Amino acid sequence: MTASDKQRKIITTLQERRRIEEAIRQLAYLSLPQEVEGQARRIANMGDQVLPTLTRLLDTSNSRFLGALGLVAAHMDHQEIAPALHDVAARSGQSDRIRLAAMLILERFLGEELDESLYAGLQSPEETVAQSLVEMVDEATQNRDVLREYVRATEHQSDDVIALVFDIVRNLGPERAVLPFWALAQSERQDVAELALHHLGSLRSPASAIMLQALLPTLSPARRPVAERSLRKLQFSGVNVPSLCPPQPSWRSLVSPIDSRGYQSVWFLFDPQQDAPIQMLSVLLNNLTGIQNVARDHDEELAQCLPSERRLGIIHQVVFPGAPAALPLLETTFDAGRHLVQEALAAGYAQEREPPLNYATLSDALWKWEICQGEKWPQLDPPSTAEVAASSPHVASLLDHVAFETWFVQSETLSRVVREIGWKALFRRSPEGAAPSDDLIRWHFSPEAIVRYCHRLERMAGWLWLAGEVKMARLAQVAAITLNEIAPENHPFAQHMVVRGIAIALREMGLE
Repeated sequence: MTASDKQRKIITTLQERRRIEEAIRQLAYLSLPQEVEGQARRIANMGDQVLPTLTRLLDTSNSRFLGALGLVAAHMDHQEIAPALHDVAARSGQSDRIRLAAMLILERFLGEELDESLYAGLQSPEETVAQSLVEMVDEATQNRDVLREYVRATEHQSDDVIALVFDIVRNLGPERAVLPFWALAQSERQDVAELALHHLGSLRSPASAIMLQALLPTLSPARRPVAERSLRKLQFSGVNVPSLCPPQPSWRSLVSPIDSRGYQSVWFLFDPQQDAPIQMLSVLLNNLTGIQNVARDHDEELAQCLPSERRLGIIHQVVFPGAPAALPLLETTFDAGRHLVQEALAAGYAQEREPPLNYATLSDALWKWEICQGEKWPQLDPPSTAEVAASSPHVASLLDHVAFETWFVQSETLSRVVREIGWKALFRRSPEGAAPSDDLIRWHFSPEAIVRYCHRLERMAGWLWLAGEVKMARLAQVAAITLNEIAPENHPFAQHMVVRGIAIALREMGLE
């Protein structure tokens, strides 16, 4: 190889490494899961310079960038990346920060068990962890993803490591320690959460009092008394415990209909010029299992999709980027949306499910503000017996409403029967014409399923009532009442949900 060939190879290698580094930096600021997954996979397949580039970039204090390195590592050949990172972690000549970064990726992203000797070989782990925590707290004021990763990283640590972290956080000072202790108070580990709540009660800071008040509506019944004791401790120690400010009148929530599987989304909109930590917060709920996911957004394209009209009760048809169809969203008050979130929290805790961490580290956007106790989701008076009798033959017309577009049965059994037997086998003759077979309806409308559908229909009655559609709200109530009185195979609402489910299964298989 000539000198010029060597020079060209060196230049090419440097260019490849710069491209890889730039791609990793882009990955660190992606938010959509499918984009993150795709970018991480592409980087991992960018050639033999990925490994040396990744190990060279470990000397970073940016937790988002470190997380991006971990995602790329998770998509690389395990037998290649794991030994390389073990080598870095064990190399005594490296700084503690580089070695700890390698250990973090090995443990969190590659599922490797780490030898205790790796930690013992660190020169000044307390100083490194303290510096990392300071940087994390500073970054977390703008980027809550950092806070989420910080809490997640503590959930599998030993008691000694947890004690070290708490000592370091406390030494950050009352103002800086509030945010990490508030986040740790929502850890899945009960011992970590209770310890964090105790520490919040000893910080002697009005900011700590505000965050403890913000925790009360969102903590599980087991943790709430601990938070209340910590708040009283602050009051008794002479700390000024400020009252929470009311939400800005211009803040709003947009609420989707609940679908037949119990999912419902709530979009909270904050005016950017107001003192709000984020501009948009979307919360995905399920009426059985609680909060499923939370996302925040400053995206200008997304913001332009959201309606500007603020008249309560209007149903907006919102088309989000990449969505196949418009989503009906009901304009409601900020507190009405918060009430739905509280109901979902209660449902999750009843199933012994903690809310996801991305909710926990964003929840102060909802709960740092005074709660209007009178603002609840409407509970309607039941219709009269005569109204039920008159309306029950018409309940299937609910499925023609835009809010019921996502109401249909779906199951592996239905798809398999359609695929293997054919859709005609799913129908029987009735005096009114073709109807789904009794067995198929009963299978999808078991007693347990009927209870779930009735609860969702009652929720939809409230949604329609707030939209000013009183007649349809009453019809939803009648559907819920009669599902408990009429056998599902004879119930028009149940029949039509199954018919729609068959049609959708046929369409998805290309069998229409």
